[in-house]
Order: sequence, then structure tokens, then C-alpha cells
Amino acid sequence: MTATFVLVHGPFLGGWGFRRVASELERAGHTVFTPTLTGIGERSHLLGPHVGLSTHIDDITNVLVYEDLRDVILVGQTYGGMVITGVADRVPERIARLVYVNGHVPTNGRNAMGAFGGGTAGKLDDMSGNEGPRLLPPFPFEAMGIYDPADRAWVGPRLSPHPMKCLEEPIVLAHGEPRMPRAYVLGTARDDLIAFFKTDPIAHFVEKARADGFEFHEVAAGLFPMISHPKELAAVLERIASSAR
Repeated sequence: MTATFVLVHGPFLGGWGFRRVASELERAGHTVFTPTLTGIGERSHLLGPHVGLSTHIDDITNVLVYEDLRDVILVGQTYGGMVITGVADRVPERIARLVYVNGHVPTNGRNAMGAFGGGTAGKLDDMSGNEGPRLLPPFPFEAMGIYDPADRAWVGPRLSPHPMKCLEEPIVLAHGEPRMPRAYVLGTARDDLIAFFKTDPIAHFVEKARADGFEFHEVAAGLFPMISHPKELAAVLERIASSAR
């Protein structure tokens, strides 16, 4: 039995970042959508001061509505977890399961920055500057868990800065916590990420996911496993899809 996946990227990438994972899932017979969020990747020409979390929730909601997708396994990587949670609040009837890949697991009324601990928010603020629409530059490759020279050559020219408004805009969940099953995929090789921030920037989200009873999976990768370990990530997503049947 096959599934329909919608894969939502986090900062700096675009739908292209899930290309390898999508290919693996499609070879197994699944239907896969990899949309790009407004202002990022090939849609970077649409960046402006209006682009925030609500824009990106609209982006993905519209994919589900206009493609008339149902029983979707909606996957969000890092910041993409904020987006998929907002989408689940808008169109819960279209979603079978939410999957967070090193994802932000938001609390109603709070923004992503408020959930970061250990000085992470301050470091992101310092990195983004104070002029115009504030943009967060890409992290060093080591912090993203991308080490292979070929991967770096592929990814490097395509990285985009991320609008800080997306991290600063609070999420509004009209219906409270999502009610569909939720899973968390945790990259266990985050030493260089932790060294960069001098803390674990996703620790709060992991703790919340455990407290809320998410199904947990691990992959021996860093923050961006769709780049560094696409086959392993695709295998985990297939296992999650199988458990949902």
C-alpha cells in the first residue's frame, strides 16, 4: 500500500533539498510533493517584509487544497515543523499523520525563537543583523551535518538566507494541539551543531515531542538528513507510513 507524502523543508533550502528522499519514496511507489516556501530557493525573488510563518502555512495549505490531497503524511524539517503544525490546524481533515524531522514542535501563541534555549535565540539574532527584512544566513556546513564534498558542492550554491520574521511570528492554533498521530525523527549526530550554538538548539522541541507522546525514530545524521542521509531518512519515513496503515 502506498502513501502520499508532502515534504516541507526548513531554512536555507527549498523543495530541491528533498530531491533524493523523494526519489527513494517514489521508487517505492509513493506519491511525493516537495513544495518550496515563499522567499526561499527558487522562490527567493518573492522575498519581502510580508513573508512570515503565516505565509508559509498558506503555501502548504494551498498545496493540499489545490492538489486535492487527502490522507497526507505531512513532513516538516526543523522550521518546517512550525509550518506543518499550522497546516494541521487549518485542514486537519486532509492529514493522516505529522512527521517532524529534527523539527520545531510549537506551542500555541509562541514563536520559534521563544522556544530556543541556552542562548540560541541570541546567536540567531546576532547572525541576522538589524537592517531591513532581517535574514538569517545559512549555518556552516558542519552545523548542518553536511560533510561530503559532493554534497557541499551541490548544496552550497543553492542555499538561501531565511527570513527572521518566520521565526519571530507566533503560531496561532485555533484548535489547540494537532489530534492526528505525530512522529519525530531525531538526528543523533548533532555534535557540531551543539558546538556551534554551545547548546542543543532543538532540545526543547525534542522534550516536548516526548512529553506529548510522539512516536520516535532515530537516524545517524545531523540537522539536514535529507542531504546527508537521504536513503536512511526515506527508510524511516516508509516505516512511519507502514505503521499508519
